[in-house]
Amino acid sequence: MAAFVVGESVFTDESLEDYEALYTFLQVAEERGHSAPSVVVDQDGRPVTHPAYSDRMGAAHLRAGLWAFSRETTAESLGLPTGTDWVRDGAAHMMFSSGSPYRPVPHFYSQPYVQRFGDPQPHLLMPVSSAGVVAFSSDGSRLCTMEERLGHLADGTGAATFVLWEYELALGKRRMVAGFPHDARLGLVELSYSHDGAYILVCDWGGGRNLLVRVSDGLVITLPARESAMAWNPRAGAGCMVVMRTDRASGRLLIEDYDLATDRSTLRAEIAPPHGIPVEVRHLTVSVDERALVTANVGVYGTDLLARGGVHIAASVDLDTGTIEPLLPVRFQTPGAERRHTSPRWCEDITTIARSPITIADHLMESGRLQPCEPDPARIAEDSVRRWSESAEGILSAWETGRLPRTALAQDFAQYMISCNETDADSVAHLRDRLEQLGRLDPDGRRVQALIRTGHRLAFRPIPEQPPETALREAPGLNSAAVAALDLMISATTTAQILPAVRAIVSAAHRAGRVPGAAWEWLAEASAAALRRRDYELAARIALAMLLWVRNHMRADRAVTSYGLGPVDEHEATAITLNGFEACTHLSARTVLGRTAAQIFDAEDIRLLCRGALTQLPVDHHVATTKRSSTFRHGQAPPDIQQSSTITGKGLPFISYLHEDADVVATIARRLAEAGVEVWRDRSNLRAGELWRRGIARAIRDCSHFVVCFSSSYGVKHETYMDDEIRLALSELRLMNRGRGWFVPVLLDDCRIPAIRVSSEETIADLHFFDFHADPATAMRRLIETLRT
Repeated sequence: MAAFVVGESVFTDESLEDYEALYTFLQVAEERGHSAPSVVVDQDGRPVTHPAYSDRMGAAHLRAGLWAFSRETTAESLGLPTGTDWVRDGAAHMMFSSGSPYRPVPHFYSQPYVQRFGDPQPHLLMPVSSAGVVAFSSDGSRLCTMEERLGHLADGTGAATFVLWEYELALGKRRMVAGFPHDARLGLVELSYSHDGAYILVCDWGGGRNLLVRVSDGLVITLPARESAMAWNPRAGAGCMVVMRTDRASGRLLIEDYDLATDRSTLRAEIAPPHGIPVEVRHLTVSVDERALVTANVGVYGTDLLARGGVHIAASVDLDTGTIEPLLPVRFQTPGAERRHTSPRWCEDITTIARSPITIADHLMESGRLQPCEPDPARIAEDSVRRWSESAEGILSAWETGRLPRTALAQDFAQYMISCNETDADSVAHLRDRLEQLGRLDPDGRRVQALIRTGHRLAFRPIPEQPPETALREAPGLNSAAVAALDLMISATTTAQILPAVRAIVSAAHRAGRVPGAAWEWLAEASAAALRRRDYELAARIALAMLLWVRNHMRADRAVTSYGLGPVDEHEATAITLNGFEACTHLSARTVLGRTAAQIFDAEDIRLLCRGALTQLPVDHHVATTKRSSTFRHGQAPPDIQQSSTITGKGLPFISYLHEDADVVATIARRLAEAGVEVWRDRSNLRAGELWRRGIARAIRDCSHFVVCFSSSYGVKHETYMDDEIRLALSELRLMNRGRGWFVPVLLDDCRIPAIRVSSEETIADLHFFDFHADPATAMRRLIETLRT
């Protein structure tokens, strides 16, 4: 059992573009072995989250033998493309761009789940609109959560927007403890029971309030401590708490003991700011032996984050000595990604705590009030049913199309349907009819029907869940001859060159047992199999070969289809293109995957080709009706990160120069702009506030050409920023075909190109250059021609 668990999200660097950020996230997902944007991890950073879910937070009760989670079903578990959940959470605009395979539906909302130790099957409790954190009572018989009614957040009525629920786990029932109107703004809270189970502490760390809610009748007591970190201290006794607050004048973190019986605080320790910024803590929890866990901004790793207040990660606090230490590193091994932590929880036996009744000061009790909320309007129930039925329909559609085994997510589907039936049975009549049709063909469908009819709210006899990947027919990998044939298809530019590749592909398909004319079906299955085993380069190359076959050969000469490799069926074209697109999101943008005599194709090129093709293909129908398997396996170690070959991106030409030559370079840039050639210069293209080294390195890496301007001033300089730019450019040049003319030296006056080495046999003085001193007009004309290519 873990010592503690904490919710963990992935944040990518703000400087990354959309698909670079997605690629970085997918690298992190492989590093930690889980593809969800948010998971619960243990003290070693290992996920404890079920592979079909994304977890906001989790808690364990050792004596009850239960986990509790606030979690939602992932889109990937229903067969949608890998990365869909990250796109929904962090880059929703990508779903609506032309050709995007990412879909906004079905959408799932956080719900309370329990899961027995050692049982692979999670159990959805009675669903809500959207669940926040969860907390066990000390004896493990009850669980509470704060519901946020998303569709009713700010409609101005007095009905409850935030509802504190308590679940009786043994009975499978729940009761409303208290409701709060929308202006209470309790979307960012921590919950914890008092040791006697009579009160629930609601620590509003977003608003700096602390409420004590009596479980029996919902009486709400507002505590005087207006801090973002407050928790019960079981070792100190009933009614004792720990409060942490930041002294704004000094930035120090003050640790105080608070007694409910006397309503008094006593300073216990102070923590000086470790990085020169005020220490901010949230999500405080204190163990039975008085160890404190928080999330705090102690994860500062660079000056760029100091201004933003650091990074909140899990940290331990010594309450007596006043020290704070991060428990996990801020950065992942994957460059460009960092952790964010929420809601740490100790995994310990809390039944050893004496459950003495707590005593509360009289004046605090007298200040308590019952929350005056108006009755729920009908639209709240309608909104809840709409959300639950959308989730149920997403699961049912995946069953019907075979994208999901009919035993997977059966408990979730049953609980959503039971709640819909209890609230508005007519609204889900069409789902019951579809399930009945499914049950006529499959015993699993009948078992789900029986589960719904029983209305059993906490089924501890789960339907065994079959991993989705075992239900998929694995396609064999391509042998070396077939892979070589793919490369030949990509490089071919004439019919004579493509025919040997066609014969090799058709022959390989025949040896794999495919009938004549089924080669594209075989390649589509090989593409899907490559994606499942994370052979992203192969999946991308299959897509590139198909797209070039259609564009360069089949359209130019239909006679090539008579040699056994015919037109690509729409279904197979969609599958191969979608797999290729998804594979490219896992690869570095500049991973070289194919080349012809005139062009090099990197992962970004192929992703854009696939995206363009997807605009003409039935993506919605394909995603809704085709089995797709997760590329991640629960508990599987991530593969080694491979170093990829790189080429330059398709950005603007980059001009490197000394600032003594800025006026001359500005004139050249203006002439280029007049000719329709925009260029990248540090003075005009660095964004305000952008780290200049990062911005320049990125521009060089992505530029279409690197133009370096030498003058007599360069020869008298000892070390310049221009030297750094040249070194970065040479590291790119060494990976390229010299025939591309990417590195472009320019002479501005009567000087020579320095003999800076490219390799042991070559210097940049050996490269073709343009001499603006000897013949400015010719040099400008030829430079324009070069940069336009």
